[in-house]
Amino acid sequence: MLRYICLSDQHAGALTSLLTPLTEITLDGQSPVTRALGEAFDAFLAQQQDQPQLIVLGDLLDLQFSDGARAAQAGVAHLKALTAGGRLDKTLIATAGNHDHALWTDARLGLEVKDRLSPTPGLIHRKATRAFDSDDRVQSRMLTEIAHLVGFADVDMRYPNIGFGDRKKAVFLHHGHFVERPYRLMSDLKDFLDGAPRRWLTVEEIAAENAGWLDFFWASLGETGIADEAYDLYQSLLTAAGFRAKSADWTEVVADKLSEALPFSGNLALREALKRATRVGFDASLGAMLDTERRAVIDPLTTEGWDGLRWYIDGVARSQIAAELDGDVEDLTFVFGHTHKPFADRVISRASPNPVRVFNTGGWTLNGPRHDTAVGASMVLIDDALNVVAVRLMGTPQQGKVPRAYVEQVGEVRPGGNQFAIEVARWLEGSQAAWENLALVAEEAYRVRQKMLLRMTNPDEVA
Repeated sequence: MLRYICLSDQHAGALTSLLTPLTEITLDGQSPVTRALGEAFDAFLAQQQDQPQLIVLGDLLDLQFSDGARAAQAGVAHLKALTAGGRLDKTLIATAGNHDHALWTDARLGLEVKDRLSPTPGLIHRKATRAFDSDDRVQSRMLTEIAHLVGFADVDMRYPNIGFGDRKKAVFLHHGHFVERPYRLMSDLKDFLDGAPRRWLTVEEIAAENAGWLDFFWASLGETGIADEAYDLYQSLLTAAGFRAKSADWTEVVADKLSEALPFSGNLALREALKRATRVGFDASLGAMLDTERRAVIDPLTTEGWDGLRWYIDGVARSQIAAELDGDVEDLTFVFGHTHKPFADRVISRASPNPVRVFNTGGWTLNGPRHDTAVGASMVLIDDALNVVAVRLMGTPQQGKVPRAYVEQVGEVRPGGNQFAIEVARWLEGSQAAWENLALVAEEAYRVRQKMLLRMTNPDEVA
């Protein structure tokens, strides 16, 4: 029985997202890829009789560097395409990512208001929800309204983790931003100031300590009225040439302002020293942000990325699993997104005596102007026995062609695992024509966005 379908990193509203209409606006505000995905999704689900629940694993909406209205409209269009056939359960399961972290903030603050007004106030700062308890769900007003518009009756939102199962077998899901060090920067700063580095963090610590940082820089610049400027800045940093040009411009501006404010403002040597110091500062801050998992262009994760993944499973995930399930899990699968590079593999972890199966959902955006081989989108499928397989839906064009959809799994050793993969492959074959159409539509969508990014990052070199 197909129980859950997990998608992530749609980035609705971002111009680099294949799900955001550009000039090719179609009926109901759907991009060509949105419409083709909806048709393929419906054809796939028509091959079986279940009504699985949809899991949106963060960054459904691109609220960071995109206009909020455009993000909401593209998000509604995307979910409408998935629900049009009426083949999904009426409860949407969701979490927030770094680009739509504002959804969690909205939900958390709503709970805090109720708590503060209670005659017997208790918890004031809501740090996280329980992963394995759907009764501990929260409600984001924006996400709930979007869900209702497309036909969902309820939203089960948990943050930052979602879990299913028990100590014998479990699936643990996280958007993936806390796997990377820049998104837990405030925890690192706290350790530095305290002079006591912590090897592991609990879910409450990592979520609470970095909530303000995520809200300040990562979640909602698109709502500040400078969405276009923020988007231009973000895209300029996607290439080395773009970063050099932008940092050179900022170095001049900052050095001029500082030299004017300091004594001896006419001293040329002082101004040059300020320029060098400013350039070093930009390289150490924004330059470091470029060296994240999205910049690994061939492999799904860098060495640091694998280390961060193991750190999160060994520490945050393990502590929450132990607290809620009273111990480690014998058979554990970890699902995440965020990097936009789907893969399936195993890692050795303290959280389970057996290797942990790891699936990445990929994403629906173009990370940069190159058609990197690792970028693409998957949907992760979970059956009622918590067997997990992925369907690699698409990837960037290789030799001009987007690869067709196929089943991807980690070698199964438990009963039922292979059978579930066989069933998924059969459903995929029965909807093959629709998935082939999605690949054809995606080829053109990727090319359009590649050309757009090249114009933005190298305007003098692209006709």
